[in-house]
Amino acid sequence: MALDLLSDALTCPVFEEATFRTELEAQIANLKEEDDEILDYGFRKLRERFFGEHPFAIASDGRLADLEQLTREDVVAHFERLVTAPNIVLSVSGDFDRSHLEPRLKSLLESGVPTTPFAVDETAAYAGPEEAVDIVEPMDREQAVVLQAYPDVGIKDERYVVGEMLNELFSGMSSRLFERVREDKGMAYYVGSSRIIGLQSSMFVFYAGTHPSQAAEVVTEIDAEIARVIAGEVTEDELARCRTR
Repeated sequence: MALDLLSDALTCPVFEEATFRTELEAQIANLKEEDDEILDYGFRKLRERFFGEHPFAIASDGRLADLEQLTREDVVAHFERLVTAPNIVLSVSGDFDRSHLEPRLKSLLESGVPTTPFAVDETAAYAGPEEAVDIVEPMDREQAVVLQAYPDVGIKDERYVVGEMLNELFSGMSSRLFERVREDKGMAYYVGSSRIIGLQSSMFVFYAGTHPSQAAEVVTEIDAEIARVIAGEVTEDELARCRTR
């Protein structure tokens, strides 16, 4: 039954207008809801400022202005471009008979799905903004969100795994940054780091939720932790924790 449903979805999707409208309205509502969340709103604004005209300025759930113009025909055209046999990976898990299932999957990909080559539009590498800037985005909130971003390598770069270790080093309740800013000084509700990842380039970002009066001091603490890591003062215990995670 699962394979029949999957086959229908891949080979003869209907894209009913009513269903399309339901999903579209839900996505628009979700974006509007995120704009009420100060951290989500801050990340959206950061992406726009940091990436500028680069495609990464837009998150995967899109922008309101674009979604409000989206049509069913746009979705159909995108589906037809994406869903070709060379661009599909079928995964199966559970208690199944490989000898029974494999021929059916092979038949689906060889005859049921178009075999036209998939044209890859690789997003160009991004070196980051031309200059460092400080931007304040006013919001009617009693809380402030600090976001501090840097250019990062993409997943094709051999240093990518170093970025993963750094992300772990700066994140979590056992990180030095959390212990100092949140536990020792009580300056933030939350603090850590994250990455927006691409093939060729990415963005590494520190974030913290704090009171507006303490925002500048939180930035100072983030800078101090960056300087500590650059100076090579990361301990073996910290690295062990990151490796384990």
